[in-house]
Amino acid sequence: MIDFILYTAAAVFLYMTIIFFIALIKKDNFIVDISWGIGFIVKNFRNSHA
Repeated sequence: MIDFILYTAAAVFLYMTIIFFIALIKKDNFIVDISWGIGFIVKNFRNSHA
């Protein structure tokens, strides 16, 4: 159970970190705001395939 939670948290962390660096390069933080919703989709996708 703990592995499941850690893998899901790692997937969302990796996704949001990549989006953060893309936003830094583009100098547009609006990308991060949009990505929060998609982060929930990533979480649910990871949870449904466990």
